[in-house]
Amino acid sequence: MAALTILRKRGSRIAIRLPFLLLRLNDPVDPVRLQAIAAVRARLTVGHGALLARLLPLIEGLGARRRAARHRRVAHRR
Repeated sequence: MAALTILRKRGSRIAIRLPFLLLRLNDPVDPVRLQAIAAVRARLTVGHGALLARLLPLIEGLGARRRAARHRRVAHRR
């Protein structure tokens, strides 16, 4: 959680911080995930469009990973 607090700070190193914030969007711990959501939303600006475009493969991978986690939970319930 302390690392996420550092990553949330605004600054010139967004290119370094944003990928790690994106990874925390799938965190199973609610407070961590919610802080990551707020931090990423704050950075979704026109000025960061090129960076977000470069990170699209990571973003797509997060979507696939989240769906896989849901599938595993459903499979364990049966």
